[in-house]
Amino acid sequence: MSRLSDNLIALIRNPETPDYVIRDAINEEEPTVATVYVVQGSTGEYSSRRDWLVAAFLTAEDANAYCDLCNSWLHEKHLHFRSDRSQRYDLYDYSGDFPVNPYDPRFDCDYTGTGYEVYQLPLKAGIGQ
Repeated sequence: MSRLSDNLIALIRNPETPDYVIRDAINEEEPTVATVYVVQGSTGEYSSRRDWLVAAFLTAEDANAYCDLCNSWLHEKHLHFRSDRSQRYDLYDYSGDFPVNPYDPRFDCDYTGTGYEVYQLPLKAGIGQ
């Protein structure tokens, strides 16, 4: 059965303990087993921004290659993120359904376009095991 140390329980129960202190305490007690690289998609801006997870990989190379495939597909379809507002008008008037993304079954898009990025996460064996 999993068991947290008394010190960690006290940190978690104290409402004044900053999140970073709890995170560091967990990292000290539970070392990272591996690093996972997650591809995330996003669209929208401000309160209408949407993010979703696409795929996870054990190597940064695989995750970056998959992310590149996703972003290349977006560029081919002219659905990539546009930082320049003047380039967004073609998506304002987009009619019909967006095409199916073969690399991302949960693909979403709005007038800002869509983008993919890779994030690195520590994989833990568990808490208190």
